[in-house]
Amino acid sequence: MRGFLLRSLKTVVPTALVLAGCGYLFAHATAAMAATQTDTGESLRDALTSRLPFTFAAWGGGMVLVFELFRSLWKRPTAPAEKPAVTLTHAAKAPADTEECEALLDHMLLAAESAETARMTITPAVSVTDATPPPRREPMPLPELDFPLPEPPQ
Repeated sequence: MRGFLLRSLKTVVPTALVLAGCGYLFAHATAAMAATQTDTGESLRDALTSRLPFTFAAWGGGMVLVFELFRSLWKRPTAPAEKPAVTLTHAAKAPADTEECEALLDHMLLAAESAETARMTITPAVSVTDATPPPRREPMPLPELDFPLPEPPQ
């Protein structure tokens, strides 16, 4: 319910303010037009400028509130998914004493070193003296042009 009220407040207030401003402008435009046509321009202007902005704001805010209510009924908020409890696999279970821990660390270090040596033997480093330069490519011939080239400026 609190989410609905906050969301409604964030949308209804700006909508009501914008519509009140539009109502004020429409009231003055209508009063100016009516003043040129009849002699009741002053009373009409006073009536419109006092009622129209509030009417616009009330009806606009009410409509936004109704649509926010429908939105909250249509789309129920979902509860966040519960995080699974951290479970260690059999390979990652913590050892009971320090000797097991040291043995596990030694085993992991040997595995990392063997992986590094395997990677180095697969892609050996190339020394600078053994490197041969790439073959030289011939330049591409220019295409024949069907039109004359302009003379360069001098």
